Amino acid sequence: MTTCSKTKPEKILYFTKSTLLTRGWNQKLIDKLLSPPKLVENPHYKKAALMRLFVQEEVFQAEQTEEFLEAKVKKEKRTQAGLLAADKKREKLLELVSGFVFSVRRISMESLKKRTIRSKEDWNEQCYWRPYCDFSKADNDTMQRWMVNYIRHNLTDYEDKLDLIFGKTGKQAAYELTSKLLFQKIAEVYPELQEECELQLLSRISDEQESNHHVSFNSQSRSTDYY
Repeated sequence: MTTCSKTKPEKILYFTKSTLLTRGWNQKLIDKLLSPPKLVENPHYKKAALMRLFVQEEVFQAEQTEEFLEAKVKKEKRTQAGLLAADKKREKLLELVSGFVFSVRRISMESLKKRTIRSKEDWNEQCYWRPYCDFSKADNDTMQRWMVNYIRHNLTDYEDKLDLIFGKTGKQAAYELTSKLLFQKIAEVYPELQEECELQLLSRISDEQESNHHVSFNSQSRSTDYY
């Protein structure tokens, strides 16, 4: 007489390699402490490389070994050391930026307006797909925004300062501080544009949180204009 059992075989659970990496594993430990993985097709992308699966129970056991625990502690120490080093680099960069002294050249407001309009016309000509536009008829708020942008790009050493920040750890905070110092200096040299400088500073800090080099050609926006 045959006896049938209703007990289901125990289901084997697995970890993917990417999950192991988040648990403190590295390739050297995987090769040394775990059995070869089970290779299966990727259920989401048939043409992708085979997935490597590792038995969870074996992983749990290996994670209790002295070798794994020592390696994990060393990794955590390296991570902490890296974070501390990054913090020092950020502090050093902000210290550098805080010492920036911007050179802003003063010209008459009439001359500034003429140069700004000519710069916008040159930019418009380069964008051959754009229709002709009489920039001299822009409203006062728009004209002041263009004038501050013209000063920033053409009458200051702003872009030279950016070269000292580009690619550095902590550049986001450094860009924000640079913008603050620059607009304060422009407002000092051009008090007629102080209110516009304050508006652009608020807008630029917001924009830089999304992108360090945000570009906008919308004449109604207060985002930075590039010529």
